[in-house]
Parts: sequence; C-alpha cells; structure tokens
Amino acid sequence: MTMHIYERPDRPWIKDKSYYVAPLNYHEKVAKQRVATEGTDVSAQLYDSTIRKVLLTPGLRPTIHGMVRIAELLEGTGVKHLTSNIHWWKDSQPEALEWAVAEAILKANFSFDTSITLDTAWSDDWRRGVEDLAELGMNRPVFLFQPTREDRGNRSSEETHDRVREIMGGIKDMGLRPGLMITDAGRASWEDLVGLSRAGIEAGADLLNLTDSGSSLSHHGMKVLLNSLRRELDTDVEFLVHTHDDFGLGTPIAIETVLQGDSIELSFNGISDRAGFPSFEETIVCLESMYGLPSGYDMKLVSQICELVKQESIAPHPWKALSGDHAFMLDLPYSAAPALEKGRGSFPPVWNCVDPSWLGYAPRMNWLRQFMYGPVVEAKLRSLGLPTDEEATSEFRAVLSRELASMKEYPIWVKEEAFDELAQLTLGERGK
Repeated sequence: MTMHIYERPDRPWIKDKSYYVAPLNYHEKVAKQRVATEGTDVSAQLYDSTIRKVLLTPGLRPTIHGMVRIAELLEGTGVKHLTSNIHWWKDSQPEALEWAVAEAILKANFSFDTSITLDTAWSDDWRRGVEDLAELGMNRPVFLFQPTREDRGNRSSEETHDRVREIMGGIKDMGLRPGLMITDAGRASWEDLVGLSRAGIEAGADLLNLTDSGSSLSHHGMKVLLNSLRRELDTDVEFLVHTHDDFGLGTPIAIETVLQGDSIELSFNGISDRAGFPSFEETIVCLESMYGLPSGYDMKLVSQICELVKQESIAPHPWKALSGDHAFMLDLPYSAAPALEKGRGSFPPVWNCVDPSWLGYAPRMNWLRQFMYGPVVEAKLRSLGLPTDEEATSEFRAVLSRELASMKEYPIWVKEEAFDELAQLTLGERGK
C-alpha cells in the first residue's frame, strides 16, 4: 500500500483529514520558545467560560434550559473545567438568572469541575453564598480583589491583604478549594500584585486567577508577566489567565499562556461582553495543528457546540475563524475550481490549512459574481452532468447574472441548492 506524505510520523505538520500547516511551526527554533513539549495533553489547562460569557453578553435573553444544553455538549466535548460568575452588584441578593443557571448546572452533576467567582469579598455576609453553593456541589469559590493602581484610590494594601487571608483561609476551613482573582493585573502596581498573590497563596489559595479584562497586555507582555510573577512567588500554584480580544490578541494570548504551562479561560465562538474573548475552537485547533499539543477534545463536536452557542446567544461575525459562516466557504475561483475537479473532501484541503471535516464542518460553495469568470461555471456544470459547450455556458451565465442582479443586500449570492435547480431547469433537457 502506498504511504501518503500526510501519513508519515516524521511530518507532524500534516495529519490526514485534519490539517496541513507550515513545517516551520515544528522547527526546533520555535519549540525552544515554549515550556510545553510536543505531545503534551493540555486539556487540564483549558477552562470553559462560554456560559458565563453568554450571560454577560449585552442584549440577550438567555434561558436556564439553553445554558444547560450548552453544558451538556461541553461535557460531551471533553471540557474538564467550567467557570461561572454570580454577581451581587452591591445588592443584598445575587442576580437571579446567574444563580439559577449555576444551581441547574451544579445539580446536574456534570463531570467537569465548576469554579464560581463571587463579587462579595467586602460583604459581611460573604460566607452565605459560598455555603449555599457548596451544598449544591461547587468545589471552588473564587473571590475577586482589585489591586492598587497609580491612577485611582483604593483601600490600603494591608487592609486588602488581610481580607484576602481571611476569605481564603475561611474557604479552606470549609473544606473547599479557594481561588483568588486579581482584577486588572496588567496595570496593577507590581508590589501590590505580588503582595496580593502571596497573601492568597499563603492562606491556602490553589488558583491565582489573573484577569486583564481591559486587554492591557499583549501576548508578549502576558508571557513576561506570568514568568516574572511565578519566579517572584516561587510557587507552583495554578495561574489562570482571563483576557479579552480588544486588539485581536485574545487567541494569541491564550496560545502563549498554554505554551508557558499556565491555564486560560476560553469561550466557544469567542462569545463575551464588550470586545469578545479568546476563542475555544481557535485555541484548541491551533495548539494541536501548529504545536503538536493535543487538547483531548472530541474535535468532531466543535461545529455542533459552536452552532448551539450561536442559537442560544448571537451569531459570530461571518468571517470569524472556524465557526463563522464564511470560514470554510469556497469563495474565489482559485478554490472553487480545484474543489470541483478534485472533490471537496480531498486532502489536503484546497483553500484552508484545516480540513473542515476534522471539526464536523463541510466546505460551502455559494455562487458569487467572481465565479462568472474563468472555468468555474464549466466545472460546476460538468459536475452536474450538464452540457458545457459555449452556447450552454453562455446561456446559463446570463441566467445567473440576472439572478445576482436582482439581489440588493447581503448575502448577494445564489445558494448552491438554488444554483443546481437553476442549472437543471435551464440546461437539463439539453443533457438528455
């Protein structure tokens, strides 16, 4: 039997029906820049925040049932950690929907562990929420604290550090795993960032959740922060990064974080409040294809969970990588003609470095104005068993031109099913 190039183990940048990326990704000069070695299972470093971020996305009306449906598919995909929020917003009661969703997920007893962040660190009644959630099955409460920053007034560092010790120690005494969230870590004073972190770790925190919701750190800056803080603290406590996508750096920061051996929060479709979030699907595809780091997830379910998140929230923009409507569209003659000639399921894929079937997708070919030129019309008609002589193709091009001209707003294309029907109606009799 012939051994194909993409079946050779010495060429990890090619995996049959999955991906074909640049060999340079696996060069030793690239490998030296990371802590994680090729083949490392990174699934434990990936925290899913999809439900949390759907609940925070403005303008939506999420349902408890819908969020549980997402949780079920997250479990099926292989997610190991889920993060959630419950906000009191300085009120006497928690936000009802956030609480109800957390309760439903905890009662369902999913296989992933659930960390819940609470904003009641300065409440005299902070224990009540923790105790109620612990009875439901939460194993890690996370409390957020804001460090000092040069441009705003704060409580004294000593007061904040004492409160951190009190809460982290109190949670540990309850038999739970305490987590410490430090907000705006990128712009915090170094002295207070270290002091807050040390206070929490010494009191028993086993998770340091470093958030940069304002996206103040580049991926290079995040790498330096994580490495510098770990050296300063001399600790092996888990660092969990939370960032946003203001500059399109959400996924690069996620990749850099994992490569350094730390953990990252992600959401499918990059759904989030404000400027989006590191994309779960982009991160796991990139880690596996470009770095040889398997995520341990069922990749075939990526399309299903992205579609479900879209149904329960909002569609990602069409050109969103992997899960956008245009992601696997054969949208130029350079891609459409070879796909028609070789077959759309051929590997390597004609237009992407990722094979859509790996993620449960299929390439799409809606009819665009660009296809009116060159041999694409002939190739498509030939695939349908219809005439491709000059007279037939000219007649059909005229039909397509009228169809496209009648459209006034996006999307201006003829769907493939409609194309096939038009072709049969126009030229079907000639083919007999």
